Order: sequence, then C-alpha cells, then structure tokens
Amino acid sequence: WRAGNWDVAAAYAAEDARWSRESGHGEPGGTAYAVALVAAGQGNVNHAREIAAEGMAQADAQGNWTWATHCRWVLGLLELSADDPAAALRWLEPVADALQDRRIGEPGLCWFTPDLIEAWAATGQLDRAADRLAWLHEAERRLDHPWARITAGRAEAALKLAEGNPAAAVRAVARGFRG
Repeated sequence: WRAGNWDVAAAYAAEDARWSRESGHGEPGGTAYAVALVAAGQGNVNHAREIAAEGMAQADAQGNWTWATHCRWVLGLLELSADDPAAALRWLEPVADALQDRRIGEPGLCWFTPDLIEAWAATGQLDRAADRLAWLHEAERRLDHPWARITAGRAEAALKLAEGNPAAAVRAVARGFRG
C-alpha cells in the first residue's frame, strides 16, 4: 500500500479477509482497515467508507481500540480526499485525542498527524495546525525520523498554503525530501 502497489496490496488485503473469514481467528477491525485502506487508495470511496465503518463498529464492540482508531483514520482520510476537511476532523480529532491521552510520542504511530494538520489548516484552525506541526518537527529532530521529516514537509506545505504563502509551501516540501 505505502509503495503504491495497489494490485499487490489488494491481493494481500483480500487474502487476509479470506483467512479471517475461513479460520474465524482474524481481527475484523484489522481486516476491515486493510481492505478499506486499499479501496480508498484505489478510489472506491463508497466501498472503503462502508468497510471502514463496519470495521470500526466491530472493533469498538470488541473493545479493540487499535483497529477502531485505524478505521477512524481511513474514514477521516476519505473525507479529506473528498475535500471535506470539517468532516475529516470529526474522525481524526478523536484519534488524536486518544493517542495524546496515551502519551504516544512515536510519530510513526501517529500516522494520521499530517492529515489532521491539513484538515485544521483547511478549516482555518491555523494555531492548532501550527502546534501539531511543531510537535511533528520536534519528533523529527529528536528521533532523526525520515517519515516524520517527509510528512512534516507535506503538513507544513498545507499550513503555508492556508496562510497564503505558496513559496514557503514549496520550500517546506523540498525540505521534507532532503535527507
């Protein structure tokens, strides 16, 4: 999925779904997350939304916080990709709050952070976006974290665009890809 190998990702997600269904030992929320994420990336918005919502409900019913939050992120990602950042925030903010309450500081476990910053910037919540971006930059420096560097560049670009500064947005993206 992360590499953009959609056919391979879809095959793995389908195999996971089949194994989970046939064995009865899978995590329904985890399976739904994988299938929904690939469907979202392939542009199958309605299918992805249906699967993610179902997976979130199943994971919540089982008390499985991890897979419920993953499914919520997919739902937020879908809304952001549909250019509805306010709807995206309804899914992303609870995920951010839950992880913050658990004091998770590893940026790679906060995979939703660039989407959250983008949604806040797009809805005019520039201070909140800047605060979370500062956290991401700090984690990037403290941990020498490549994913945090790249996603901070993307998130900073979204913030700079919302501030009306496209030249700074281009510089932010360029910094993100320097290693």
